[in-house]
Amino acid sequence: MTDDIIIKKSDRIGHISLNRPKVIHSLNLDMCLAMTEALLAWRDDDAVEAVILDHSEGRGFCAGGDIAMLRESGLTDGKEGRDFFYKEYQLNHLMFEYAKPIVAFMDGITMGGGVGISQPAKYKVATENTRFAMPETGIGLFPDVGGGWYLSRLTGRLGQFLALTGARLNGAECKEVGIATHYLESEALEEAKQRISENPDRIEGILGQLSGKVPEARITNNLDKIDKFFASDRFEDILAA
Repeated sequence: MTDDIIIKKSDRIGHISLNRPKVIHSLNLDMCLAMTEALLAWRDDDAVEAVILDHSEGRGFCAGGDIAMLRESGLTDGKEGRDFFYKEYQLNHLMFEYAKPIVAFMDGITMGGGVGISQPAKYKVATENTRFAMPETGIGLFPDVGGGWYLSRLTGRLGQFLALTGARLNGAECKEVGIATHYLESEALEEAKQRISENPDRIEGILGQLSGKVPEARITNNLDKIDKFFASDRFEDILAA
């Protein structure tokens, strides 16, 4: 077990909290292994009816993968990096197929690997602090952790825009385009988690009751331009546009 993640079972739920605040809870191999082990144990545990996924403290849910480790691995034989990605993708797939509802609280920075562990959840909660992006293209990677699946299913050409530019969406925008299923003010999160812990069979109603008014989503004013300029499947055409 690792101190980089807090795993506990209470009442009728399993609770996973990312716990690397100094690096905005970036995922490492031990965290992926611990999450996988917990989810597999709870999958067949009748006492666990739902899973809460959040972060322990700090300004972000999850900033992605451990970039420092990946760089060092790339400068040597690459084995540690390959092992990390293999286990991370297995975790993403496990969450995608998980039979019990997962509630991911995307409060703060949610990027790269953070997207990979939030988007498979049945309930994805954004707040005024949410900053969602797939910034991998900025360091020469393609959007991984299921990005090809989730982004391609967004409205119009928004997925292509996010994949190619690494642009950020705020919480209201995430709710507007379907990246988040609910929008809560951050001050309501602890109450939401407590009520879900007590009544995991009423998650939809609890999140609905606590949802506040969603601010105007700025992205809606630019969707027509995004559809126009990112219409082609050829990068050269998009640059020309």
